Amino acid sequence: MGVMTGTSLDGIDAALIRGNNRGLDLEVETVTHAHTPMGASAHTLRLLAAGQRVRAEAIAEAGNLLAEQIVEAIRELGDLPELTCIAVHGQTVHHGPSSTWQLINLAPIVAAFQVPAVTGQRLGDMSRGGSGAPLTPLTDWIACRHLAPCVIVNLGGFANATALGSNRHVDSVAGRDLTPCNHLLNTLASTRLGVPFDKDGAAAMSGTPDAPLARLLLGTLVSRTAGKTAMGQADIHDDVLDSLQGIPPEHAAATLAMVLGTIIGIEASKLGDGPLLLAGGSMHHVALVQTIKEASPRPVEMYPNAPAREAAAMATLGLLELDGVAPSLVQVTGRSPGPMPGSLWMRPML
Repeated sequence: MGVMTGTSLDGIDAALIRGNNRGLDLEVETVTHAHTPMGASAHTLRLLAAGQRVRAEAIAEAGNLLAEQIVEAIRELGDLPELTCIAVHGQTVHHGPSSTWQLINLAPIVAAFQVPAVTGQRLGDMSRGGSGAPLTPLTDWIACRHLAPCVIVNLGGFANATALGSNRHVDSVAGRDLTPCNHLLNTLASTRLGVPFDKDGAAAMSGTPDAPLARLLLGTLVSRTAGKTAMGQADIHDDVLDSLQGIPPEHAAATLAMVLGTIIGIEASKLGDGPLLLAGGSMHHVALVQTIKEASPRPVEMYPNAPAREAAAMATLGLLELDGVAPSLVQVTGRSPGPMPGSLWMRPML
């Protein structure tokens, strides 16, 4: 079982997977998936992620509430078989070059289901000098090596990509963050459109991109993110939205979609061979996807069972770690080779 709450705070995803074989020979199948709202914890988590002052009591309560909401999300899956473990990402409220914090209290989850639970998958990587992100390339290889070569693109808070090489060996896997994505799209939607997000990119599709302004913003974002393989709060760069204040909201949404889609299409295509397979919260943002297709020299398709991808990835990491396999790849995060500390486990006790 895996549970994911992304940096865009758009909900909780829970996925039940079935695994066969051990270690890097693991094969996984997604059995079922559920998506539920963030609920009462979202307000405090947004404040923390924005670097606002929050009392310790409120932080602790947010961790408890999120755990309770995760329990309900798992129960949405219906009758469950006997579980091996529950892997929980926790909510990222800070990620930087040398530190990270995924807030969660595992205790209510372990108490509810009486199976081991794990979190903190980024910590060991960063203790060995790695960036702690992205973590999904190894799980993408487990799930999709039979589709290689291809590039899997996640349109989340940050857009990131995993390239699976044609030789289908784990050493050929590459991955990196590309650009802030839903962070910027959702901020523009809330401040200019008065909605949490632009559903299916409808507002952007009704507007007309300002091409000169798009070129300016494109240059700004590319220069700020050049050379970065992992991004955190400091890389959201929501000040670029100030340049869009002078045009109508729909045109601003269209212009931003053009900028982000162009970066994603070009940069993801550089990472590896084969088609781009899109997943993540904005995979149905029509204007964004349309621009990605225009910017990429490769075919652009949808990732199979895309809504479950990140939660299934967390579940896969849990199974791999039970077999002693580290959750990150040296060539992706830049950590030192060799053994690294495992994640944080909590087990039921008599």
